[in-house]
Amino acid sequence: MEGFTAAKPNTSRWEMKRPACLAAASFLGTTALFIPLYQGWMLPQQSLGKRIFCLGMLLLALLLAAALTALLCRERGRWYRRIILVLLSSGAAVLVVFGSLERVLPAVRAADGQQAALQVEVLACDVMDYGSRYLVRTVGQGALPSGLKGRVYSFEEPAADEGDRMELTARLQTEIENDDRSRNIFFYAFTEEGTLRRTQKHQTVRGRMLAAADSLYDAPVLGMVEGVLFGERENINRHFAQMLEDAGLVHILSVSGIHISLLASFCNGVFSRGEDNLRRFTGLLALLPVWGYIALAQFAPSAVRAGLMATLSAVGLLLHRERDALSALAVSAVAIVAFSPFSLYSVSFQLSFWVTLGILLCTSPLTQMLEQLRPVAFLLGRAGKLSWKLRGVCATVAASIAATVFSLPLMLFYFQSAAVWSVLSAVLALWAVSPLMILSMLSILLKHLFDAAGLTILLLAARVLAGVAGLFARWILLCSRAVALLPGALFFADGLPAVLCGFVLVALLVLAVRGFGKLTVLQRRRRGACLLACSALCLSVVQLGSLLAAQGVLHIFATGNALVLTRDGQGAVIGNITSDYEAGQIETILRCQRVRSLEALCCTAEDTGDSQGIDLLLQAFPAKVVAAPREGSFSAHIRRAVGEQEVLDPAGIQLELLGGVTLRQTADGVEILAGEKKLLKTGQNYAIIKQEACDAVLSPNGIWLREGPGMGVFDTLQQNPVLKIEWQATSV
Repeated sequence: MEGFTAAKPNTSRWEMKRPACLAAASFLGTTALFIPLYQGWMLPQQSLGKRIFCLGMLLLALLLAAALTALLCRERGRWYRRIILVLLSSGAAVLVVFGSLERVLPAVRAADGQQAALQVEVLACDVMDYGSRYLVRTVGQGALPSGLKGRVYSFEEPAADEGDRMELTARLQTEIENDDRSRNIFFYAFTEEGTLRRTQKHQTVRGRMLAAADSLYDAPVLGMVEGVLFGERENINRHFAQMLEDAGLVHILSVSGIHISLLASFCNGVFSRGEDNLRRFTGLLALLPVWGYIALAQFAPSAVRAGLMATLSAVGLLLHRERDALSALAVSAVAIVAFSPFSLYSVSFQLSFWVTLGILLCTSPLTQMLEQLRPVAFLLGRAGKLSWKLRGVCATVAASIAATVFSLPLMLFYFQSAAVWSVLSAVLALWAVSPLMILSMLSILLKHLFDAAGLTILLLAARVLAGVAGLFARWILLCSRAVALLPGALFFADGLPAVLCGFVLVALLVLAVRGFGKLTVLQRRRRGACLLACSALCLSVVQLGSLLAAQGVLHIFATGNALVLTRDGQGAVIGNITSDYEAGQIETILRCQRVRSLEALCCTAEDTGDSQGIDLLLQAFPAKVVAAPREGSFSAHIRRAVGEQEVLDPAGIQLELLGGVTLRQTADGVEILAGEKKLLKTGQNYAIIKQEACDAVLSPNGIWLREGPGMGVFDTLQQNPVLKIEWQATSV
């Protein structure tokens, strides 16, 4: 088995661990290159035969590369074996990924834009202000293959719950981003009124457990329990979710490797008892509740990764193989991507494997580094029998440092922010996650037994356990609130320099811990001090540079249907927000630009039904001025979000805001004037024009390229902010 190798006294570390890792890196790299090649070159081919011919050409190229390697490498040593392993892994990736994509994408593309009747099973149902949103999986025969996940949007009240089956008639949208496909979502369905009907009612185990949790817990503990156990965030207050994010603890609200590791450790402690020979077999029993829990979490990539690593560990113990976490990690990555190639684009997948790699590489040396600190060494020398607890704290801190540093570049790339005090919050609160999981799960199981047997003692025990679990949940919330209130709780940065800074910190950490065990105590201390000094310098330079560069500059960000204007901590949103996902994107942009409230939000849609998500944005960022159509199915939700504030008609509106920026609604679209430059927005098209005539026309993904698509910069007037509105020739 590749994930585990037999122990040999004279076998080098490279021979033991590197082959699986090298093969996995080749497999993943080839997959990342092949997916866009398939979508852009193979898929447009009209027939399956042509696509198979293209596949054969790729495999022939790999075969020729292998033959050329054999001719050039006269001495077939390590480099020969490495190249052949890379080519074999690449060929396997091409074959496996082609089969996975060919099974789904041709049929999905053919259904794009079609009006179709579907039979689906409901996986999740969210009640929105505008109606309902379902996560579904296709069943039976229809326009789409069976087993595909998708989202169904309806302006009607929820017609089904999790586990139910529905019939619907909808317009399909299958040309979606790879980010959606990374979650195995391949289509959006927009239903017509009165066409969505429940055909079969069925409550899943997950649904029954969520219902039991709802009867045992009250807010805010309910949201914490559902988030920790099932990754469900419906009942978590927005304020608490933001607080956990600022403290770097938001990952506990989604089932991740931490949850699976805690459960696996608990189950191993329960099942792995007795003689050594018996432990090898009973360890497999611990996998049953682990994979059952992963199924309840709907097979999230990070949970599957942890489950596969636990399975490989148990199988390796059964086969008398040496445990090798790095090889197990590599095998798990290949298995997930082979089954679902688009998982490679998943943020959860990337964070899980990258952070786990950092923990495996750096935790042990960092623990030694912390134990060498004089205060820690002093306490260890006088702790006696309690020294193991202090060493456990050092290991927790070391793992948190490794996870924080390795997650930094990805967090900055995807979310433009990172929690500064995540190590402190991990030490204070992560220990409480394990008892919260175990106690809340036991309370829910006892509630189920009470529903079946009717014994009052079972309900009493369930409520007692729920009360104790609530104490741990409140402790986590208390710690997150305390950490979130610390100065500089979130590090905001956007652009390529910040991401490169994150990777520089990763490189510094790896270099600092490399060969750490061979150093003297003085050398270890010097290396640790250099690491801290260089890290602080990198972060300070990036943060100070971004603050100085942003002074007096108007930034214009483009999402799918809206423009976001920010300057010196002030902001405005112009255009349509078509989904809560786009509202989340805009919220991230505003937070990274340190905007706390909006000067104006102007929705230009003719029908507010096309602007779903505006209410979510208004709840997070109160706006001084709100302009939106008075008609439409979504108008009531907008008015509910603004309260008693007047909602203006966007037709003919004129604003002066952000220190000298003029915004005006015209017959051609929305004009934005700053200094001598003018921006015209018409639908999803943008144009940079002069005062008189058009200068250039650019696509939405190509406005003022600056370190990435969709970002532009205007040099604006160095004036104090002013807000002046002219509406129907009346100054407001």
